Amino acid sequence: MKLRKSRWWLCLPMSLLCAFDVSITLQGQQPGWWAGQHELALEGNPVAEWFMLRGPVVFILWSFVWLAIINAGGLLLPRFWAAAWAFWVCFIHFICSATWLKGFGWPGWIGIPILLGVTVWLLLASWDRAGLGKQRSRKARRERKDAVARQSTAG
Repeated sequence: MKLRKSRWWLCLPMSLLCAFDVSITLQGQQPGWWAGQHELALEGNPVAEWFMLRGPVVFILWSFVWLAIINAGGLLLPRFWAAAWAFWVCFIHFICSATWLKGFGWPGWIGIPILLGVTVWLLLASWDRAGLGKQRSRKARRERKDAVARQSTAG
């Protein structure tokens, strides 16, 4: 499988949102969790919670493994599936981050639509930089050009 440099752009929004989600998750933990009472872990995702119950080091190591997995998906999947994967990963990390943001009161509630806007912008910009969708637009341009040529010869 040929790996194009432009595919690395898909990694940017996934990596940034994952890092934000992990950071805000760690920030939301109680002091007791940091002091070694790992059963106090606050996490809605059962997979992440399993790692959090084993402590901060294990959770952070898992986060790097997860980061490698999500980026491998963006780099190695076929075009359509890479775009779908990037959307899914960004959407999931947006939702997870938003659940933490709401805990900050009204500033968090203001932050949720801002985060959504940043997420959409990052995702669309990465798709554009990665060249996703250009193939379809070239095909549409070719079909339009052929249609105009047929009209000019018919009229």
